[in-house]
Amino acid sequence: MWARQDAVRRAYVREMFGRVAPRYDLLNGVLSLQLHHYWRRRVVQMLRLSPDSRVLDLCTGTGDLAIELARTLGPAGEVVALDFCEPMLRMGREKARRRGLNHTVWLHADALQLPLAPDQFDAATMAFGLRNLIDKPAAFREIYRVLKRGGKVAILELTRPQRAPMRWLYDLYALQILPRICGRGRMRCAAPMCARCSGGSRRATTC
Repeated sequence: MWARQDAVRRAYVREMFGRVAPRYDLLNGVLSLQLHHYWRRRVVQMLRLSPDSRVLDLCTGTGDLAIELARTLGPAGEVVALDFCEPMLRMGREKARRRGLNHTVWLHADALQLPLAPDQFDAATMAFGLRNLIDKPAAFREIYRVLKRGGKVAILELTRPQRAPMRWLYDLYALQILPRICGRGRMRCAAPMCARCSGGSRRATTC
């Protein structure tokens, strides 16, 4: 399934994340050893945004990075949190509501076809979503289109450990343990993606 680059895979990814949404935050914490909160804070710090910035968070999932952005910017700024999986967005909206972050817009849309006008964001971010996009060049073209001149991009992604024994331990976790955590083998096709296209270390890139 993960070798496919078409609408079938896109629908599969949407359905998979819809099923796992109630457990997604738990899985993210286990997979990153709870370091993902620190990584997201570092991404926001690296961007050095002004308080009145307008930021687009793509593949926002349950909204942790969007929430960190909104918390840092304060009410003078605006964060648009976008994802094509409505169950994930619902969880993000609820988390933001509990924190009183009302300057966050939650948008149900596809990162490959943004329903947004050009040249309107000071920055764009994405955390742990790039590996799931079926057309990465299209996603980057859309990001470029909606950014203002001089806008910033920050992408946080996992990479597979290259050295043993961490690589062996990670593959054991991703291929054997993670599918069982997700429940009754529902993520059989997701585990190879986690093992081969991601991993236990993190990379944050800004440009």
